[in-house]
Amino acid sequence: MSAQIIQLGDTPCILSSIEDITERKLAEAARERQAQLAQFRAEANEALNGSADLDQALQLCAEAAVRHLHAALARIWLLDPGETMLTLHASAGLHTHRNGVHGRIPLGEFKIGRLAAARRPHVTNDLANDPQITDPAWVQQEKIVAFAGYPLLTAGRLMGVIAIFARQPLAEDTLDALAAVATTIAADVARRQAEEALAASEAALARQAAELARSNTDLERFAYVASHDLQEPLRMITSYMQLLGRRYKGQLDSDADEFIGYAVDGANRMKALINDLLAYSRVGSGGKAFALTDCEEALTHSLTNLQVAIAESSATVTH
Repeated sequence: MSAQIIQLGDTPCILSSIEDITERKLAEAARERQAQLAQFRAEANEALNGSADLDQALQLCAEAAVRHLHAALARIWLLDPGETMLTLHASAGLHTHRNGVHGRIPLGEFKIGRLAAARRPHVTNDLANDPQITDPAWVQQEKIVAFAGYPLLTAGRLMGVIAIFARQPLAEDTLDALAAVATTIAADVARRQAEEALAASEAALARQAAELARSNTDLERFAYVASHDLQEPLRMITSYMQLLGRRYKGQLDSDADEFIGYAVDGANRMKALINDLLAYSRVGSGGKAFALTDCEEALTHSLTNLQVAIAESSATVTH
């Protein structure tokens, strides 16, 4: 409203005008609301991209919802690895604790668990008359009017739930902003879980590699013992058996000469086995390279080494 004094003849008069600014104020309010919604999305993105700690990032998202969506309470639950329980990871507004009755919600129970199981949002601007309400006394006490809960979904996979409670009705553009942030949170949680799984897999591979290296070291040590400590008594046995063969050849009966021959041959084969064990332990660690092998020859050697066991068990070996 504006006014000015004018003179009509000898009579002073007040001239006034009234301007309807309702439309302008509504436009300004709409611009302010859009700016707040854009700020909400920007702060949520910044929190998710800038914080290495997931719980801290989710808490910042919840606080941004309280600040820019005028929520009385904002909370974020994540689905546990067993996919049976929703665990509260962020809470801002009226309650900041995370260990209350809604700290862990079984999938399919309470309002939050049911919307998660159904994988569909649940929105109401008349919470007092919502049939899914579980604590009407709290709703009345805190003058809560509206509720909006969105499942955190990415590629059809449920990651958790984000929900806000408000003391005024939630506009459509507010719900759109909340749904967009829910999608962003779900994608970020999935990415972090994939990175954690990859890191755990790499750690497991590193442990296996270390265990394999330790095992190979133990094998090389064993092979060293086999090739040195065991060969010495074997060399003595072979030497004395050969000495017996040379000294008493023809002086004993033919069976004795044959038995001595078997003993010397067995000792020589044992020496070859020990050397082969040493060579096998060095495969892949600077030993001989792989090469084509005559399987028929390998089988013949094996059957020769096992001829006593084959004879004692009356076994028949086919190939």
